Amino acid sequence: MTHKSALAGQYADVTDKELRDFQSGQRQSAVMQAIIAGRSDQDLHDLAVYYASLPLPAAAEKTRAGEGPDATATRLVMQGDPQRNIAPCAACHGQLDRKGAAPWLGGQSAAYLAAQLQAFASGARRNDINEQMRNVARQMTPEEIDAVARYDAAMQ
Repeated sequence: MTHKSALAGQYADVTDKELRDFQSGQRQSAVMQAIIAGRSDQDLHDLAVYYASLPLPAAAEKTRAGEGPDATATRLVMQGDPQRNIAPCAACHGQLDRKGAAPWLGGQSAAYLAAQLQAFASGARRNDINEQMRNVARQMTPEEIDAVARYDAAMQ
């Protein structure tokens, strides 16, 4: 089963980087590579700017009525876990700060986010800068990956 990312409202530099990574083969996807194989740099840039101009979609998931966000997920997202070398997600992905070409994660599907974290943890996905996401994801338990994915999916 393939899990899709919502591109509407995503930072243009993020989409541009990912499109170039798909085009070069740095990030694998037979579908994406076939679609953008012959596209020019300007085409990729224009696509990225177009998607950035669209409004952010509604959160992919909602927390259950009467429930707050998962405490473990909140801690990892906002504070990380320095003893395990896990930086706070929010330090790079926009809630507290934004670094590099880190995407905005809020509102993406939990299944997509969990799949990407699992791919980083296994090394199947390798297009992170300086292995930052691989190093973080390897330290996370499957339960933490799912909790963080659900947390981000409910965020706008």
